[in-house]
Amino acid sequence: MNLKAEWAAKWLSMEGLEEKLKSLKASFQLVFGPSAHNEMQQVQEIPPSATGKVRWIINAYRKT
Repeated sequence: MNLKAEWAAKWLSMEGLEEKLKSLKASFQLVFGPSAHNEMQQVQEIPPSATGKVRWIINAYRKT
């Protein structure tokens, strides 16, 4: 298994999901700042992008 596949297997595993989400949220807060609102949601499937690429995450930016 290559490094990318190992990383994916680790992060996509349901084991320790709560801790993984906390870690991701903390990382996002560092990048986007303390006033940013992060919402995470577990879904069964993420549809392909308009170009047909497989996505692992959907980013949405809403300016208020």
